[in-house]
Amino acid sequence: MCDIEKIADYLALNTLVFHGKKFEEAFAMAAELGFKYVEPACIKNYYPEIIDDNFFSSATGRQFSEMAATSGLKVKSVGVHFNMGDHPEDAEEMKKRIDFAKEMGAAVIISNGAVRQNAKGFFDCIEKLTPVLEDYGLVLALENPGCGAPDSIIATGADGARLMERLGNPHVKLNYDASNVYSYSKGSVLPEDDYLNAAPYNACLHLKQLKKDGDRWRFSAVGDGVTDYGLILKGIQARYGIPYMSLELPINHMRDHTLSICKNPDFRVPPDRLIRDTVKDSVKYVADLMG
Repeated sequence: MCDIEKIADYLALNTLVFHGKKFEEAFAMAAELGFKYVEPACIKNYYPEIIDDNFFSSATGRQFSEMAATSGLKVKSVGVHFNMGDHPEDAEEMKKRIDFAKEMGAAVIISNGAVRQNAKGFFDCIEKLTPVLEDYGLVLALENPGCGAPDSIIATGADGARLMERLGNPHVKLNYDASNVYSYSKGSVLPEDDYLNAAPYNACLHLKQLKKDGDRWRFSAVGDGVTDYGLILKGIQARYGIPYMSLELPINHMRDHTLSICKNPDFRVPPDRLIRDTVKDSVKYVADLMG
């Protein structure tokens, strides 16, 4: 049995590893690598040329569903990140994203929370969205701190746990990103000390890895960098079983000496060999831990 077959039911491949390629190419390559699930990253910051005011719709969701099916893939989770609560119309904007995810066949829709000064708008937004999530049977998974803002209401797993306890909403959970905890805190919070706060509330885990390279940080294969995923994944598995996870490996980007994200100047589009090697090494590491 190959590595991906051991954990294919638990591990999706996020399309950011293919950033610079068309989504059709990304889906085909994910299937070639043996994945069962693909996680489309439909995030305007990464795709400003295609994600406009008309992108999120049921019709576009059906197009993505057809793309996935053509490649023999399924969509369990989808990233549609934007801040909720910044504007009065944000609930309607998120409803478009929920329709998009539903038509794609997703069970989990991943987005940002909010910045603290707009917390009231965020809570109002969640209240309006809950009946739609219930009707569609979807879970909204809030990422820490998906927007990257230092004043996010979910900067860490501990923040996320407090928010989940306040909401008490079975249709709103967390998408815990250990690497984000490290990078957005500038290394002052270690995910190894934080992950168990979020674990009871996780709908998904994003796995990505940073590795120091001179005065910058590259996104590398999981298991080859600053975050101890062995401790984190085995700790979660021991208490809660094998979680649903997604490899989010944005190798077309990097973090500079301040840990701020930016484009990787080494290439316009990552070479196919680098994509395959980074994905395969990550899969092997996770499969050896949990498969």
